[in-house]
Amino acid sequence: MAGELRKTILEADDIESEIIDVPQWGIKVEIRGMSSKERAKLLKSTSVNGEVDFDRWFPDLIIATAHDPETGDKIFEPADREALNAKSGAAITKLAEAASRLSGLGEADVEAAKEDLQA
Repeated sequence: MAGELRKTILEADDIESEIIDVPQWGIKVEIRGMSSKERAKLLKSTSVNGEVDFDRWFPDLIIATAHDPETGDKIFEPADREALNAKSGAAITKLAEAASRLSGLGEADVEAAKEDLQA
């Protein structure tokens, strides 16, 4: 029985996605939740001395989760971080909120991750 349960869990297509309308840009963006590994990597790379580096947090979150809804391709790459930081705060926040929700990154999750980094 446990073997079937394990198989079911490991084979589950459990990464959620959502199409987000970004009126500031006149487009729609597919935001995909991150895997547990991707999320851990993001939390580690955007933390400095146990504190979230907000110059990196929003753009890196969007780089990791934003996809073209027609092709499924990632839209941004790490070199786009500063360009994203120069875009509309409202648009970036809208995408980041969806990415956070779909990736299990609520405030409590971020605080717990910060505590883990400080330990």
